[in-house]
Amino acid sequence: MTAIAGLLAHARDTPAAERGSLAAALRPSLPDGAVLLETCHRVELFGTPEQVDLVAAAAALAGTRPLSRLEDDDLARHVIALAVGRSSTVLAEDQVLHQLRVAVSEARGRGGVAPALDRLFDLALRAGRRARTWAPPRRPSVADLAVDEGLRIGKARPGAILVVGAGQMGVLAARAVLARGRQVIVTSRSAERADRLAASFGTTAVAFDSAGDEAAPAGVVVALRGPWPVRPAAVERLIASGAWVVDLSAPPAVDPVVAARLGDRHVSVDDLARRASVVGSSALVARLDRHVGETLERYRRWVALEPERSAARALATRADEARVEELSALWQRIPSLDPSQRLEVERMAERLTTRLLRDPLERLRGDEEGRHRDAARELFGL
Repeated sequence: MTAIAGLLAHARDTPAAERGSLAAALRPSLPDGAVLLETCHRVELFGTPEQVDLVAAAAALAGTRPLSRLEDDDLARHVIALAVGRSSTVLAEDQVLHQLRVAVSEARGRGGVAPALDRLFDLALRAGRRARTWAPPRRPSVADLAVDEGLRIGKARPGAILVVGAGQMGVLAARAVLARGRQVIVTSRSAERADRLAASFGTTAVAFDSAGDEAAPAGVVVALRGPWPVRPAAVERLIASGAWVVDLSAPPAVDPVVAARLGDRHVSVDDLARRASVVGSSALVARLDRHVGETLERYRRWVALEPERSAARALATRADEARVEELSALWQRIPSLDPSQRLEVERMAERLTTRLLRDPLERLRGDEEGRHRDAARELFGL
């Protein structure tokens, strides 16, 4: 029986514009407890099969092409590989783990995540944290790849590089530009954030609505949520100057007409995913693969013990019901007890129940062969 399922849209097979439309269509009707992950290169949803069926129907209404669907073991392997950074262009990169952690936290805040999915994310996030301790401390980010690709296209053309956006990816892009010995200029819809970013790097911020008006930069890295409005005169200067533009935004921030006029000097986030080679040593690849396999095996063992956990839950519920029933009868026999005395009796009864059941419940939860489970069901009529 399928317990968990997921829908996947990746840059390899779903264009960024469609991924943006898909995410926008899913957010308002996201089922409680479902996990929606949005990154530069992917939009993915994880939940119960019923939740995923609802989302698949919404995706079809949004007009996106059919999405990849994974279930149970296949999905578990995918989630773990995603968390440890094995599915990333930069092995064990930090951004995707952070984004996954935030997505899971938001889902838990909206409502109860299904137990199997909740356990999977616990194991995957723990595995992801451990994997980061094996990776080189100064490994590149997607922003590093973007700047390197732009400089390759520009053939070391001199001049400043404009970073559009002051969020996390904008910060990484500005840092990557400076690390390569190039001058950086920054801009953002928020003048305050642009000024703060510029001050942190000792560089210049320009007004968002006039970026590129005076002189075209050597290149541009765009990292925005929403479109990048460029005045017509600035567009003409940008195209005539030979500047390159790498758009890390998903959906794309650069107008499609401008992108088409730039031709090979325009690189989308999807282009970057297709062109970039996996960054990381073969030894790290092998270690991450083993880590994925070991974590998946732990998840499989947890799934296999579900009948035992079910018996434990049933026994605990039966004990709680009996305790409540006996206490109700007791209050009828001795109605004169004041509230504080009743509370003490209730606490004593709860402690007694917990103490008596502690060992049986622990045995049930670790009962891989099912002997204790069958005995408990027979003895207590579970």
